[in-house]
Amino acid sequence: MAGQKKIMKLHPDMTILEKIALFMANREIDFSAFAKGQTPYDLGITCYDSRILKPNELNGILWSTNAGGVIYTETQASVLIALKEMKSLRRVSYFTHTGCLVIQKAMSDEEFEGPEAAVINYLRSMLDMRSEENAMMSLLHNSVATLVNLRREAKRFDVEIYGYVYHTDTAKIDQISYFPPVASLIRN
Repeated sequence: MAGQKKIMKLHPDMTILEKIALFMANREIDFSAFAKGQTPYDLGITCYDSRILKPNELNGILWSTNAGGVIYTETQASVLIALKEMKSLRRVSYFTHTGCLVIQKAMSDEEFEGPEAAVINYLRSMLDMRSEENAMMSLLHNSVATLVNLRREAKRFDVEIYGYVYHTDTAKIDQISYFPPVASLIRN
């Protein structure tokens, strides 16, 4: 049927290249726009958890992913560069999610070493550890506050900042926080 999207069937034994080929075969994308450079309107920051959908079609979304979606030094630098250099950006969205392994590790009594310890100890210092939900929400609020500060540092007051919770069991997304462009606050 014309216009109907095909359902992609992925198999665990498929390589990344095979999955990309299958994805491309099921999409109609004009790649000539890509030659002109990046023009993303959205920057999404989240955990690299494979259950989180991260659509990146039509050159419109940049994704920054890492363990737990922590906005640590490297992510802060990446966001700052994107805000300063990509004038097409209009929104930065932070996603935390239920069932996050990194939050669960931070809440455990387990001891860590090396780079792993740095991230876990950072989380332990900033999260409300009374429950997994409290930890998840404190990560979201701290991360969104960091994004608001990065927006100010980059002088990109036209950029909106969102905070979301992604429920991995249902794929439902709840908007928790919103910071509008600063100019719209001044006008009102």
